[in-house]
Amino acid sequence: NDVEITYEELLAEFERLQVKDDDPGLTAQELSEAWGIPRRKVYDLLRQAETRGLLEVGRKKVRTLSGGMQKTPCYRLKKTKKRRSRKS
Repeated sequence: NDVEITYEELLAEFERLQVKDDDPGLTAQELSEAWGIPRRKVYDLLRQAETRGLLEVGRKKVRTLSGGMQKTPCYRLKKTKKRRSRKS
């Protein structure tokens, strides 16, 4: 069964994980570890966000098991009018 997630819930989770405006985003593996759910479920949630036009996909360098660097997809939410900047 599919779990629906609102933009506000996704935004809260990305803010909790401290995805800042200048951050390229988080990888599916990072989200999986942070949320404690399998990557397959992360992809389901990201697909929902993408279908609604809420997702930005970028690439960032991550260290591989062999010690090299590799660009991998990363994800963040698009800015919307609903999004308010957090006061520091």
